[in-house]
Amino acid sequence: MVQYDWKETARYLARQLGGPFLSGRGVVQLRLIDDSTHPPRALEDGPLVVAVFGNEGYHADPRAREMVERVRQSLSESLAVELGFAVSDSGANWVLLVGADGDRYQTAAGKTLQKLLLEGFLEDCVWAAWRAAYGFLPENAYAMDRSGQPSGLAVG
Repeated sequence: MVQYDWKETARYLARQLGGPFLSGRGVVQLRLIDDSTHPPRALEDGPLVVAVFGNEGYHADPRAREMVERVRQSLSESLAVELGFAVSDSGANWVLLVGADGDRYQTAAGKTLQKLLLEGFLEDCVWAAWRAAYGFLPENAYAMDRSGQPSGLAVG
C-alpha cells in the first residue's frame, strides 16, 4: 500500500501556483502516481483527492484566510475531510487538499460520478467563499433581462 504525505503534496502544489499550471482560484482533481514501479503508473484505485487552491495572499490578506475557513467549514456537507494544507514560500498561494472515501461506490460509473460531484461541490464552495469574503453579491442576486444578461439587482 502506498503512503502519502499530504502536507508535502500541498506544499509542492502551493509552490506551483501562479506559474504555468494553476492560477486564480479553483479546484483540480489529483491523479496519484505510484513512482515505486518502473515505469511509474497511475493509481486508479487510490484515494479520491481534490486540491482547492487560491492566489489571494494568504498571510497578507485576512479575507483569504476567511475564504479558506469558509471552505473548511463546508466540508462536512459532502462527507469530505481535509487531508493537508500549505501556503507557498512567498505567502501568495495556498492549497487545501480534500479527500473522500473512494470506495463509497463500486462501479466505474459510480466512482466517476463521485469525483465529479465532489469537484462540483468544492468549486461552488470556493467561489461562494470568495464572494462572501471579498464582499461580492451571490450570483443569484442579479436580475436578468430577456436575453439572459445581468441587468441589475433582483428585488425579492
